[in-house]
Amino acid sequence: MPAAFASASVVDVTLERFAMDDNKLFVNVHPLLYQLVRADQEGLALGRRLVRLAEGHPATLSRWASLAGDRDALVAALDP
Repeated sequence: MPAAFASASVVDVTLERFAMDDNKLFVNVHPLLYQLVRADQEGLALGRRLVRLAEGHPATLSRWASLAGDRDALVAALDP
């Protein structure tokens, strides 16, 4: 544990990944992702890539989904 946290109260929280069905639901209910994956084949491929790279982590999915309205920004975020 970092020294900065030694005197603080720390709560260990385990974050669960979304199951694949939850990923699909997330895409279908998120307005920007929904539009992206239904716009064209390139958008569908980009949406699939986003879900694969996020590995079901809700915070990562949410952050990248917020960029779905700007394909260039999303591609930049997904590229290493």
